[in-house]
Amino acid sequence: MSARSLVLCGPLLLTIVACAQASAPLLTIPRTEIAPQVDGIVGQGEWSRAAVTTGLCDVTTGSMARAQMVVSACYDAESLYCLLQCHGEQLDALKGGPAERDAPIWSDSLAEVFIAPESAPVSAYLHFMVNHVGAIADEACHEGTRDLGANPAWQAATGKDGGGWFAEIAIPWASVGIASPRPGNRLRINFARNAASVPELCSWAPLRGGLHMPELFGTAVLAGAEPVVRISRLPDRRTGVARICGRLLASDGTARLTATMRSL
Repeated sequence: MSARSLVLCGPLLLTIVACAQASAPLLTIPRTEIAPQVDGIVGQGEWSRAAVTTGLCDVTTGSMARAQMVVSACYDAESLYCLLQCHGEQLDALKGGPAERDAPIWSDSLAEVFIAPESAPVSAYLHFMVNHVGAIADEACHEGTRDLGANPAWQAATGKDGGGWFAEIAIPWASVGIASPRPGNRLRINFARNAASVPELCSWAPLRGGLHMPELFGTAVLAGAEPVVRISRLPDRRTGVARICGRLLASDGTARLTATMRSL
């Protein structure tokens, strides 16, 4: 099995992994002066100052997901903002429909975010879910229990674009238990997707067999105005020439982007 990683060397470090044996991924998230609108419309340039990551893996096989998701993330004093762009499902085959909050949407075509402050107990985290038409569910998880009645404040809106669907999400820091976000603050985080029509369940963190494994979640670091990286494409399951799409955001020229491939 081969492992593919992309590392930003310099003042920042971002590692994106694409195999089951790899270490947990790390994402640096920039602060934005203009918050994205959570309205189901991706305005021109609205997410241009966000960090971008991808490379979700199938939790059953450990291989790169066939139905991939690209995650954009930024923050301000009020909230963490995520754009989850879901590819690989035919729009007319998407599963699920409108539903009341906390309805059992987890078998639908949906996107998910798991999050907690690094200072919280490892077993304690919030889980946010939104299906392709905007139905939401959320739960507070602690020591293996899941409370659907917690209902933390957050926003979500969905739309369709370029043959796929997407979700815009805003999670207030107050819901996460952070009074005032500061550069250097660290979060335990994971992004996941159920491509129900494929079918395929995939995760940004290298999980196997399920998603509720908080000890294996990735890490997000709030970067303030420091440069971050945008990775929108990683190699898929094919062999041969590998294409990687990435660029630095707000770099002062001291950061270096290095792509490496290694065999396990």
